[in-house]
Amino acid sequence: WVLPDAKVNWIIQEVGIPFFKKQDFASGHYYMVQSLLRAILNPEMGHDEIVAIRDTIVPGSRIDPAQLPDEDYITDLKSKREKSRIESDRDHAGWITYTGMVISFCIFFWMLFRIVRLQLRLAKDVADPKERHDLMDDAILDFSAAGLFLPLGIVALEWAYASSFWSVLLIPVGVIGSWLLHDLALKSVRNVSRKCSECGKTMQKLGEAEDDAYLDAGQRAEEALGSVDYDVWICECGASQIVRFKEVSSQQKCPSCQYRTYTVTKTKIIQKPTTESAGKGERTMQCSYCGFEAKSKYSIPKTEASGSDQKAAAGMGAAAALHAALDSSLALEEKPSSESFSHDDSQYEPSNSSDSNDSSSSDWDIPDDFGGGESGGGGASSDY
Repeated sequence: WVLPDAKVNWIIQEVGIPFFKKQDFASGHYYMVQSLLRAILNPEMGHDEIVAIRDTIVPGSRIDPAQLPDEDYITDLKSKREKSRIESDRDHAGWITYTGMVISFCIFFWMLFRIVRLQLRLAKDVADPKERHDLMDDAILDFSAAGLFLPLGIVALEWAYASSFWSVLLIPVGVIGSWLLHDLALKSVRNVSRKCSECGKTMQKLGEAEDDAYLDAGQRAEEALGSVDYDVWICECGASQIVRFKEVSSQQKCPSCQYRTYTVTKTKIIQKPTTESAGKGERTMQCSYCGFEAKSKYSIPKTEASGSDQKAAAGMGAAAALHAALDSSLALEEKPSSESFSHDDSQYEPSNSSDSNDSSSSDWDIPDDFGGGESGGGGASSDY
């Protein structure tokens, strides 16, 4: 809010000037400021009320700044623009928050739908427990995405309505919880009871210590390395069933014995990579069960030049270009000194020696009739 010039003039003339005439400048300024503040808070005040304010002001009193609304103290254009910018940024952030919330919840419900649909499919159409386990294992991304986007949606919801971020702590809880839930689902599928293919009775699953008696040496080596886990099911009729579950491991299938006991044991760099060419290396792989070993070559990508190397290369390139340009220029300057010039109608031949050291002597043999005669004036002769 801006006071009209008339009101400001009343305060100066009838509140401040009387004190200034008495040489009481401190009181004059004090009463003028107090009158200005009261006039701002009461825009409807007229001349008599503004002048009367002077008599109601108690020296030492002050007005609480909290009583002044925004439109009363933001009077300059810069402050108004700053406030408008802040409000615009707040509105823009609000749209981003709501959009993120909607997208997060949509992705979560879509992943949840996929998980439920998979469970129904496993229960209805897939009878083999091994196949059910593999399908559930492939759904790890669905579980992880659901555990991530549900907390993200909650964070956006909290920020939109409470302007806080405490729910961000739910993000690691959601992701870890989804992994644990996925692992629990895998175990439940893995432990589903099986029917014996020989007698039809329910089979019994052996523990980890007991099932080693039914595994061969290669299978036990795989379990020891953690590349494969085996479940052994036995029946009262003497039948047994071994189910193989592949684990996450660096071990690969051995070309010789076919067990997952084959891994890299040594790498050697044959040629180091540079910024101009790729390098070469040698990889040694060995099977820890049968001892099979093989070596293979592999390529190492080029190294990236650092900022200082690029600047140095650019500087060297510029210096080489400048040096080449200077050499070319010097060659052009030296070239005419070794040539002679001739023409059918006039003969100008450079002279390589001079019989006189006088600076005024000429190195060129000029025909007598050049330039219109011996005097050199009058223009060209009729022969030209």
